[in-house]
Amino acid sequence: MIAYLNGTVKYILSDGCVLEVNGVGYRVMLNARLRAELSLGRRLELIIHTAFSSDAITLYGFSAQPDYELFTRLISVSGIGAKTALAMLSKMSADEIINAIAQKNVALLTKLPGLGKKSVERLILELGDKLKPSTTTSTVDQQSMRDAVDALEALGYSQSEIASVLSKVDEPLSTEELIKLALRNLH
Repeated sequence: MIAYLNGTVKYILSDGCVLEVNGVGYRVMLNARLRAELSLGRRLELIIHTAFSSDAITLYGFSAQPDYELFTRLISVSGIGAKTALAMLSKMSADEIINAIAQKNVALLTKLPGLGKKSVERLILELGDKLKPSTTTSTVDQQSMRDAVDALEALGYSQSEIASVLSKVDEPLSTEELIKLALRNLH
């Protein structure tokens, strides 16, 4: 089983990349936020989840341990597949998803791709006690971030553009401050 890859981005694909490691190209599925940060020739270290099926071996790559750990927890829930888990991590950070599950925020979680109300309820039931929410981000901060993302999307910016700017914010800011910061840094 492949658990880690360190190589150079050879191709950027719509759902991931081809990572060249010692002359061998590995196709790795990535979440949209990580994929948006890629450039050809960039050196990349990834924690890998290897999924086996009857017709394929699929590699899912993560640049951070919390994303990898949450992904493996998500796919352990009945009805949540690898593609859905990856899509969830494309829209929200691991901390945001964990906090939403811990707070039983059905309304927010059903906005994530591939999740209906029953899937969200099962997710909360199966993982609610197993995940530790972040104490560094308050509900108000998360709400400000979601409101800012919604406003920026309404202005026509893509999820990847927004994520590339707002993912660097490490202090609590109001919705207005987040929007101003993003607009200054988006081209």
